[in-house]
Parts: sequence; C-alpha cells; structure tokens
Amino acid sequence: MEEFPKIILPKDEKIVRALEEKLKEYRARLKAYDYTHPELRNKLTSSWYKAGIVERLLKDRELNTSQFLSELKEKEGSLDLDNYKTAVAVINDYIETGGKNVNGGTGFPLGEEKREAWKKRVNID
Repeated sequence: MEEFPKIILPKDEKIVRALEEKLKEYRARLKAYDYTHPELRNKLTSSWYKAGIVERLLKDRELNTSQFLSELKEKEGSLDLDNYKTAVAVINDYIETGGKNVNGGTGFPLGEEKREAWKKRVNID
C-alpha cells in the first residue's frame, strides 16, 4: 500500500483558525452532494476527504493519513485514491506553506484580511 505523510497540526492559531474556516467551506460544498451515492461523490470531489482530514486534525492534532485511508476504505467500501491524494497534499501544503503550492481552489484564509476577502469569495459566514 502507498504511504502517505503524517500531518501534524501546528500550534499557530492562525493556521488552526484558517483550517476551521476551510472545514466550513468543505461542508458547505458537500451539501450539493447530499443526494449523491457516496462512491460517485468521492469520484466527483475531494471535498469529502479534505473535510475528514481537517476534522480529524482539529480533533486529534495529528493524523496518520495512511491509517486514515484504511479507516475510510472500511467505512465507505470504495474510495477514489486520486482525490484522496489530492486532499492529503492540499491540507499538508496549507499547514506547511499556507497554500503556496496549491493551484486553483478558493485559497487558504490565513490572516484576518485574507479571511474577510475569502469569506466573500466563497460566500460563507
């Protein structure tokens, strides 16, 4: 099985707050898939994986993403490995660089000024 990184939540409260905001965004995005079969949802979007990763990180402060993948496989039955890889890479980059290596998407709301502009862009309170 492919190995994925262990992600550790830093003590920097700006990063923690930005991840909390991203979790709200991911949950809002997933509402569009409420009536979609989970297997299809997981092929169409990486938001479900991102939300799960961020939620667990905020709860436990660290995440063995290889082990989490196994948990998700057991729970869901099938996964989209490419979308999972994307989710792990994006969240890891948000933590390590503030999202400097992430292309596309809505960005990472790090800092108050960026957060306000980001909230308007993604339409989240």
